[in-house]
Amino acid sequence: MKNALRNILRARTAGLLRLRPATRALRLDCIGGKCGLCCTVTGGSVVVTRTEAVQLPPESTVRVGKVIVLKSANGSCSSLKNKLCSIYDQRPKGCQEYPWYNINGDLHYDSGCPGIRSDKDGRPDISTISPIDAYFPFLDWVRKLMIILLRVW
Repeated sequence: MKNALRNILRARTAGLLRLRPATRALRLDCIGGKCGLCCTVTGGSVVVTRTEAVQLPPESTVRVGKVIVLKSANGSCSSLKNKLCSIYDQRPKGCQEYPWYNINGDLHYDSGCPGIRSDKDGRPDISTISPIDAYFPFLDWVRKLMIILLRVW
């Protein structure tokens, strides 16, 4: 839990994890190799399911307590090479869904993501986005506190 909180604070300091309700037309125009911010800042906090872990190179994941996460090197995802994802075709659902979050059935987005555009609507259907609990597997009170902090901070 300590590492996860450290990663969240690091992401917040870098301008990420500024979750806002996606109530207007938005889309993601990921600038990938020109950015890599999400992978550089939140590298060690992407939760990976057992099914996903089996499909990934063994050196790309690590078990932390009861969860499996993408391995990080100095906070950056260890699979990030020259600002590009070396496991892109097998990347975990958490990476695929970013910058979208399902908070209690409402779609939110990370307003700190430089690829967010408001010129046309490309928001995903909320039913395709995993609940935020899947990415922040803490005790209930910590999870609720994190959701509040991510929304207002």
